[in-house]
Amino acid sequence: MSKAYLLWGLVWVSALCQAQSPVELIDTEAGAESQADASAPTLPTEPRQVLEALRQRVNALGLSEEPVPVEGSRTPEGDLFELGKQLFFSRSLSEQRDVACASCHHPLLGGGDGLSLPVGVDAVEPQLIGPGRVHNGYRAQDPLADGGPNVPRNSPTTFNLHVYQRRLFWDGRVEVTDYHHDGDGQSAAIRTPDSLRNLPDPQAGHDLAAAQALFPLASANEMFGREAGKVLSNQDKRRLLERRLQGSGPEDENPWLPLFQAAFEDPRKSPEQVVTMERVGLAQAHYQRSQVFLDNPWFRFVDGDDDAISEDARLGALLFYTPLSEGGYGCNQCHAGRRFTDESFHNLAVPQFGRGKDRHGFDLGRMLESSHPDDRYAFRTPSLLNVAVTGPWGHTGAFLSLSQAIRHHMDVETSVLAYDYSLQSNPQFKGIPTDRERYRNRSLEALEQARAGDSWQYLSHRRFDPVHAQYLEAFLETLTDPCTTDPECLARWLPDADDDGPDGERLYARTGSFVGQPVTFQPALPSPAQSQARVEPEPMRESWFVDATVATGLDYSLPVVGNGDEQHRVSGGIAVGDYDGDGWDDLFISHSVLPGKLYRNQGDGTFEETTELAIGTLRSQQFGALFFDYDQNGHRDLLLVEDNRHDDFLRVYQNQGDGFFLPDPFKAGIGFNRFTHSLSAGDFDRDGRIDLYAAHWGFTAGADNSGYLWRNKGEGQFVDASDLLPPTRESPQTGKLGLVFTAVFTDLNNNGWPDLLLAGDFLTSQVLINDSGSGFVDRTETVISDENGMGMAVGDYDNDGDFDWFVTSIWNPLEQKAYVGGASGNRLYRNDGQGRFGDVTDEAGVRHGFWGWGACFADFNNDGWLDIFHTNGMTSKNVANEAIFAQFIHDPSLLYINNGDGTFTEQALEVGLNHTRQGRGVSCFDYDRDGKVDIFISHSGEPVTVFRNVAPTDHHYLTVRLRGGPTNLDGIGAKVHVRSGQLSQVREIRLGSNYLSNDPLVAHFGLGESKQVDELRIVWPDGTEQRVGALEVDQYLVVEKPGPL
Repeated sequence: MSKAYLLWGLVWVSALCQAQSPVELIDTEAGAESQADASAPTLPTEPRQVLEALRQRVNALGLSEEPVPVEGSRTPEGDLFELGKQLFFSRSLSEQRDVACASCHHPLLGGGDGLSLPVGVDAVEPQLIGPGRVHNGYRAQDPLADGGPNVPRNSPTTFNLHVYQRRLFWDGRVEVTDYHHDGDGQSAAIRTPDSLRNLPDPQAGHDLAAAQALFPLASANEMFGREAGKVLSNQDKRRLLERRLQGSGPEDENPWLPLFQAAFEDPRKSPEQVVTMERVGLAQAHYQRSQVFLDNPWFRFVDGDDDAISEDARLGALLFYTPLSEGGYGCNQCHAGRRFTDESFHNLAVPQFGRGKDRHGFDLGRMLESSHPDDRYAFRTPSLLNVAVTGPWGHTGAFLSLSQAIRHHMDVETSVLAYDYSLQSNPQFKGIPTDRERYRNRSLEALEQARAGDSWQYLSHRRFDPVHAQYLEAFLETLTDPCTTDPECLARWLPDADDDGPDGERLYARTGSFVGQPVTFQPALPSPAQSQARVEPEPMRESWFVDATVATGLDYSLPVVGNGDEQHRVSGGIAVGDYDGDGWDDLFISHSVLPGKLYRNQGDGTFEETTELAIGTLRSQQFGALFFDYDQNGHRDLLLVEDNRHDDFLRVYQNQGDGFFLPDPFKAGIGFNRFTHSLSAGDFDRDGRIDLYAAHWGFTAGADNSGYLWRNKGEGQFVDASDLLPPTRESPQTGKLGLVFTAVFTDLNNNGWPDLLLAGDFLTSQVLINDSGSGFVDRTETVISDENGMGMAVGDYDNDGDFDWFVTSIWNPLEQKAYVGGASGNRLYRNDGQGRFGDVTDEAGVRHGFWGWGACFADFNNDGWLDIFHTNGMTSKNVANEAIFAQFIHDPSLLYINNGDGTFTEQALEVGLNHTRQGRGVSCFDYDRDGKVDIFISHSGEPVTVFRNVAPTDHHYLTVRLRGGPTNLDGIGAKVHVRSGQLSQVREIRLGSNYLSNDPLVAHFGLGESKQVDELRIVWPDGTEQRVGALEVDQYLVVEKPGPL
């Protein structure tokens, strides 16, 4: 064995000892007295009493009966072990060949790297590991390079990996979803980052560690790099590496083949059959599972040896296992059993720094995987086995000493407030410019979230004597297997000193020091606009649209927050409705990751915020909303679709009729058991009361079919009528899951009964025909082929008297497709009048829409033909992988102008619609009553954008608002027909969704050059017809339903 190996343990310990604590902690007796809680129960301190009390605790908890956790471990010997070891130290698993698994998880560094945050690819010295390993800082290669580490979370130890039976990684993104027996013993269904949300990954196999081992290989910052192939899917990246190991190059012989043949007892000669990525994972899993270090003093004590640990350690153990209410710290509530982990997720407000996971530098922890706000900043409980040798500690490696980590648990507030966010007391960051304010603000937000979380009750909150930290540290040191600090003992997990690896790509790791490490910070690169000479723009023709966000008073600001998880990234909407009864449509704007805002239309082209006045302080987050008179008293109430499972994902505010709302604690009987997106209202049973449909988009396997259709029973109460719906359309990718983004009630076959159109993800869009109010029949035909139906618009674009269907989806203009989803774009389905659709997408020219969301049909130039507007955008939850979504990050919103012959021409830029933000919801309506339809676009976590229509046209218009009976104030479901000259048009009054948004309950008609409306015909929901002739143009007309004769 190399002499260098013998010195590594001392080098690592020395490097950490040079580091000063980033937190100033009080160690004086006076400080102890001031922070101790005199009212707390006291524990025994006399050695014999401590021993007896500890024995009682051990027995009461059943620790002496619990076996040593060896299940799932492997032996460090044999051909499979040797193959795993070679792979673990091979740079061939890095696309750039500059890093190996051992670069960040070395046995001589506690199974980690001794750094707060790791440096993966592009290190200044690739062979250097641990202290002194520095990223090269090249911004041209890595736009986020800042001289600091390029991996956002601390390297977890590989020691005793086998004790984790359900979840791996800090956020549990590789986890067992279900155990089942397949004849060969217990196997697992495993969810991974390659899964569709929380469904099992069919490529993951049944070994948790093997599934985990393959993901660092595909990570841009950890091992894969940013060279060729960076936009490939994880699976395709692994295929590149697989072909490398298979020797698909010019070599006549494959050096890896004999090792795989021996390890898997496979005599076949073909590398393509024997050397596979699945086997790479299995071999690495065997190697990592063999790092079993359980021969520790504490286990010997538990098994009956009273002298195995010191008196201080016994006191520490007693504090560890005694509940807070009895004078201890109850640490075992999370660090449970002999595995010392509950594998659950807790927010301990560990200081936040480094790159973070999203574009704004946030790391939301488990919430990135679950989307539940309760999991914000929560991370998996690490096992404490060998914890003394696996520092730095915390998901950011914020604590450089074990004592500091312990004291953080004892007094989280002091730790967070006193932390050195300049990081200059952390030698890894010495001399590197850091964003101190951002780190502090992120940490304070995590602290605020922790205070409101369930885990807060498990913490002591200043009820401690600082000496207790010394006792606890003494106890935790007894969890150390002496082999972990003995290079000779660890030698079996290291390659021989003269072993170059099968293909000569072995990592010859060496350690360095923080002293003298290079500073690679570089100033930010100039943007392309700064580096080029200013070019005067060409004169534009007169614009149709101008950005009126400021002019309308909607130019508010929002704090920057993390929105990396998928449920929140895809959300954010606009509800439109006249809540105060003044005849002007108001707004509720949802921001997804922040509380929404209520705005009142002042009737002069501006809006004023009335959230606090009309609703009160709103602290919850909304995906979308709907103004809906659910109690039929003539006042539009407000339904908020939210992210909080404890509130049934819904909040209902009852309109008091005076401009104020009060919460309905019973929520009209409505509640959901999963995330909900768009809401749509319609009288499906024609009883005069408006019912509700809730679209659910989620990936909960086995979820029931409830909570979709809600029948209005009257008196403000609803009952779940989802049993009247046919089964969810089965997806070839996801099976029978509810993946509906958007729903609309509309009469497709002109029989007077509202049907249902559902835009669903992964080929689950459906056409449901109303069976005379007794239920719905699935009439979805194969022509309904939108791959990822998201938003929709329904309208008679060809003026043939029936309602057609436009669905936004994903169009990928590039050959590479690394995301999970379709690539064939939008769909336009033409109705034949009987509720049967034909696909006219290409004929109409509306396929190429990028990553589409909200959409609307509206006549923007008042020529009598409905145009289409839709917004776009998508990002990754992990900023390191945004190359995959690069083509969608700045997608423009699109405007398809109807040519009147069944075709459309995209003209957004030509008419001044220059919108490239991350659009989600859309509402198209004439907010200022100038006769031209304007556009409102919502975003996830950002303010709304308003485009005012100022089209230079002499075309005329007519806008019609209905006044129905007491149970259907707005005439929802009515059809409004207009005939002017040779042009006949129809609109339907719908309280539906454009995707988390809605248009107002009016019928707007462009009339072209016609100077008179020859006939206005209204077919009310009960079949009553009303006709008005010879109307003047350019007016906003309110029509009341005629009463009985």
